Amino acid sequence: MNTTDHRLAFHHRLVLAVARAWLTLRHRRLIRAFRRVHGYLPDPAHPHSYVEKILWRKIFDRDPRFVTFTDKLASKAYVAERAPTLPIPSTLWTGTSIAAAPGALLEGPVIVKVNNGWASNIMVERGKPTLAELVPATTTMMTARRRKDEWAYLPISPRLFIEEQLPLDHGTLPTDIKVYMACGVPANVWTVDKVEGRSLTLAPDGSPSPGRDSDYPRDDQALPHSPALAKLVREAVVWSKLLAADVDFLRVDFLVSGGRLYAGELTVYSSSGTERLANAEQEQRLARLWDLRESHFLKQRHRSLTALYVNALRAAETQRLGSHSPNISKI
Repeated sequence: MNTTDHRLAFHHRLVLAVARAWLTLRHRRLIRAFRRVHGYLPDPAHPHSYVEKILWRKIFDRDPRFVTFTDKLASKAYVAERAPTLPIPSTLWTGTSIAAAPGALLEGPVIVKVNNGWASNIMVERGKPTLAELVPATTTMMTARRRKDEWAYLPISPRLFIEEQLPLDHGTLPTDIKVYMACGVPANVWTVDKVEGRSLTLAPDGSPSPGRDSDYPRDDQALPHSPALAKLVREAVVWSKLLAADVDFLRVDFLVSGGRLYAGELTVYSSSGTERLANAEQEQRLARLWDLRESHFLKQRHRSLTALYVNALRAAETQRLGSHSPNISKI
């Protein structure tokens, strides 16, 4: 139990304890999966760690904006509206059957995507894969079973789209930059060179952070720090503050091409809650910054037993952070 829990009113502690027991039984599959990855039983009713809060979001939060963020086409429109001067990879075609795409596009270099998919992009170069190969592959992408525990995928009507293939930087600069935003504040930044298989975690000011992440854990997999990398990170943080200003948690992703940032994805369920950050301090900072009172679920009015639970969780978050949101940028 968290050290602040004993200061909660008894009835709030009782409600949270009962909710934890019920949710653990009700969502056994999610709880078992969490324990396999992280090695301990989570508290889905009163989450304390960052990854527990991802789990809580899966169970409870149905913010309509999550659908926009998760839909790769809708998120492009959102970025264009919020940050009109941030470059976005061009969408060259959309449809429901790849057979209807212009043949010239399928010579490449392009990327074939589905707007509600993950880890399913197809790189097309010099006409390979061929249309005959793309048809069954994209049919599978369109009909793939969506993650029922990640609600935001479910309302999206699947559409294929062809996107320009940017020549991504690598070597001295990353291919991707991912900014973890909590309640409008950047918590940390993960940079990765997917070509060379290297990464580096940085503070929002561009300075390197100690430790290695779970994707590239070895010291020899560290991306070298440089003034150019620090500058890109600071630019990414500025854009992320604009794009995630009023969201309790959002990971804002960027691509790096020609030394410039391009908008990537807006990620609601970062790594589905399975990742391990570079060090414990980053994990704790992100957990502290993420104020669940700012979530869509806790901002709504509820009735009956749900209202009892919501009031208890609000009280727990208020106990943790104080009666008002603190100046969390200094946390």
